[in-house]
Amino acid sequence: GCGETNCDSKHDSNHHNAGLTQAAVGKEMGKAAEEVGSSFVLAMGDNFYFAGVKDVTDPLFQSVWQTRFMQHSLMTPWFVCLGNHDHYGNAKAQIDFSKLGMDPRWVLPSYYYTTVREIPGTSRTLQLVVLDTVILDEGYAREMLVEKVAGGVVSAQVLTEFDATSHVRKSAAVDQLDWIEATLMESSADWLIVLGHYPVFSGGEHGSTSWTTVIIMGAQCVLLVGVLVWIAHIARRALDEKRAAGELR
Repeated sequence: GCGETNCDSKHDSNHHNAGLTQAAVGKEMGKAAEEVGSSFVLAMGDNFYFAGVKDVTDPLFQSVWQTRFMQHSLMTPWFVCLGNHDHYGNAKAQIDFSKLGMDPRWVLPSYYYTTVREIPGTSRTLQLVVLDTVILDEGYAREMLVEKVAGGVVSAQVLTEFDATSHVRKSAAVDQLDWIEATLMESSADWLIVLGHYPVFSGGEHGSTSWTTVIIMGAQCVLLVGVLVWIAHIARRALDEKRAAGELR
């Protein structure tokens, strides 16, 4: 999200006014949450433009999120996932913000995680499986970062720091796919929702997600866990093939 100044590096009026626009959206979110009696919020990544946060005391936590969503109806758990812009900064700081209890609403215990909740007024359960899609396809995140550097939106130092932690994300990609398979196999929830930052289909400037689509589409559209696990196997094989071909950087 955009605060008062963190989006000024992109020279267009939409980004310069984004803080005010998002504040207005926050008010409407509060109204909608009150009307439907929502019990949680899903924060789908790119939580802080353009280069994430620096540490757990970064003022963006307050200016972009805490003071912008203060309505009583939004004082519920926010299940957060990370986007590419979050990884351009200190992504772990957002996790530590959660672990340290800096604000009990902010739920981000790890890069990827799952939680099971009872659906109010029913005997059914909902399981959220929160992915880190940047880890699954970091080459795409790097391509966009290179564009941001070329456009003067972020400094070259951001790219240098992103590349310095590339080995961590590449290792975590395989671990995450193993975790997805196990989590889907073990689930007994009535409703199972998988979410992540990169969209399955998009008409926006970045377009639809490439090979990671199979994981998310399967989780959204297929009910049989056995098929879901098979899809995750296919995705992992695609990851291995891309790595062997040198397509993952």
